[in-house]
Amino acid sequence: MGDELCFECLNDKNYRKWKVYMEAHLIRKLLWIYLPHCASSNPAVIWSTIADIHISRGHSTVTMLHCQLHKLCLERSESMPTYIAQAHTIAHKLIDAGHHISDDNLLLAITAGLL
Repeated sequence: MGDELCFECLNDKNYRKWKVYMEAHLIRKLLWIYLPHCASSNPAVIWSTIADIHISRGHSTVTMLHCQLHKLCLERSESMPTYIAQAHTIAHKLIDAGHHISDDNLLLAITAGLL
Protein backbone atom coordinates (compact mmCIF):
# COMPACT_ATOMS: atom_id res chain seq x y z
CA MET A 1 0.00 0.00 0.00
CA GLY A 2 1.34 3.45 -0.95
CA ASP A 3 1.48 6.70 0.97
CA GLU A 4 -1.99 7.70 -0.19
CA LEU A 5 -4.65 8.64 2.32
CA CYS A 6 -7.51 6.15 2.26
CA PHE A 7 -10.10 8.39 3.92
CA GLU A 8 -12.06 11.53 3.16
CA CYS A 9 -10.38 14.92 3.64
CA LEU A 10 -11.45 17.02 6.61
CA ASN A 11 -14.56 19.10 6.03
CA ASP A 12 -17.21 20.75 8.18
CA LYS A 13 -19.17 17.50 8.61
CA ASN A 14 -16.63 14.74 9.29
CA TYR A 15 -14.28 15.90 12.07
CA ARG A 16 -14.95 13.01 14.47
CA LYS A 17 -14.44 10.30 11.82
CA TRP A 18 -11.51 12.12 10.19
CA LYS A 19 -9.82 12.50 13.59
CA VAL A 20 -9.70 8.72 14.14
CA TYR A 21 -8.35 8.01 10.65
CA MET A 22 -5.80 10.84 10.76
CA GLU A 23 -4.46 9.75 14.14
CA ALA A 24 -4.01 6.18 12.87
CA HIS A 25 -2.32 7.45 9.70
CA LEU A 26 0.10 9.70 11.59
CA ILE A 27 0.96 6.96 14.07
CA ARG A 28 1.54 4.46 11.24
CA LYS A 29 3.86 6.94 9.50
CA LEU A 30 5.65 7.72 12.80
CA LEU A 31 4.66 11.39 12.43
CA TRP A 32 2.40 11.73 15.44
CA ILE A 33 5.12 13.25 17.63
CA TYR A 34 5.99 15.92 15.04
CA LEU A 35 2.80 17.97 15.12
CA PRO A 36 4.30 21.47 15.34
CA HIS A 37 1.73 23.06 17.66
CA CYS A 38 1.52 20.14 20.10
CA ALA A 39 4.37 19.60 22.51
CA SER A 40 2.70 16.74 24.40
CA SER A 41 3.14 13.08 23.51
CA ASN A 42 -0.31 12.35 24.98
CA PRO A 43 -2.84 11.95 22.11
CA ALA A 44 -5.72 13.27 24.24
CA VAL A 45 -3.83 16.51 24.94
CA ILE A 46 -2.88 16.86 21.26
CA TRP A 47 -6.48 16.41 20.06
CA SER A 48 -7.71 18.81 22.72
CA THR A 49 -5.21 21.42 21.47
CA ILE A 50 -6.31 20.88 17.86
CA ALA A 51 -9.97 21.13 18.88
CA ASP A 52 -9.28 24.37 20.77
CA ILE A 53 -7.77 25.80 17.60
CA HIS A 54 -10.36 24.56 15.11
CA ILE A 55 -13.73 24.25 16.88
CA SER A 56 -15.70 27.44 17.19
CA ARG A 57 -17.30 27.84 20.61
CA GLY A 58 -18.74 31.34 20.38
CA HIS A 59 -22.29 32.45 21.07
CA SER A 60 -22.96 32.85 17.34
CA THR A 61 -21.91 29.27 16.65
CA VAL A 62 -24.12 27.89 19.42
CA THR A 63 -27.07 29.99 18.23
CA MET A 64 -26.56 28.87 14.62
CA LEU A 65 -26.40 25.20 15.66
CA HIS A 66 -29.58 25.52 17.73
CA CYS A 67 -31.32 27.10 14.73
CA GLN A 68 -30.11 24.27 12.47
CA LEU A 69 -31.36 21.69 14.94
CA HIS A 70 -34.79 23.25 15.35
CA LYS A 71 -35.26 23.90 11.60
CA LEU A 72 -34.33 20.33 10.72
CA CYS A 73 -37.12 18.44 8.98
CA LEU A 74 -37.39 15.06 7.33
CA GLU A 75 -37.42 15.37 3.54
CA ARG A 76 -39.48 12.95 1.44
CA SER A 77 -36.38 11.49 -0.20
CA GLU A 78 -34.50 11.11 3.09
CA SER A 79 -34.40 7.98 5.24
CA MET A 80 -35.22 8.13 8.94
CA PRO A 81 -31.72 6.96 10.01
CA THR A 82 -30.13 9.73 7.89
CA TYR A 83 -32.46 12.33 9.39
CA ILE A 84 -31.71 11.19 12.96
CA ALA A 85 -27.98 11.09 12.20
CA GLN A 86 -28.15 14.73 11.06
CA ALA A 87 -29.77 15.70 14.35
CA HIS A 88 -27.12 13.79 16.32
CA THR A 89 -24.34 15.45 14.32
CA ILE A 90 -25.69 18.89 15.21
CA ALA A 91 -26.03 17.83 18.86
CA HIS A 92 -22.39 16.65 18.88
CA LYS A 93 -21.29 19.98 17.39
CA LEU A 94 -23.14 21.72 20.23
CA ILE A 95 -21.32 19.53 22.74
CA ASP A 96 -18.01 20.32 21.02
CA ALA A 97 -18.90 24.01 21.33
CA GLY A 98 -19.35 23.52 25.09
CA HIS A 99 -23.14 23.56 25.14
CA HIS A 100 -24.89 20.44 26.42
CA ILE A 101 -28.22 19.52 24.88
CA SER A 102 -30.48 17.25 26.89
CA ASP A 103 -31.89 14.05 25.45
CA ASP A 104 -35.39 15.53 25.86
CA ASN A 105 -34.49 18.61 23.80
CA LEU A 106 -32.89 16.47 21.11
CA LEU A 107 -35.95 14.23 20.97
CA LEU A 108 -38.21 17.28 20.79
CA ALA A 109 -36.23 18.70 17.84
CA ILE A 110 -36.26 15.34 16.02
CA THR A 111 -39.99 14.78 16.47
CA ALA A 112 -40.85 18.40 15.58
CA GLY A 113 -39.11 17.91 12.24
CA LEU A 114 -41.40 15.00 11.41
CA LEU A 115 -44.51 17.18 11.08
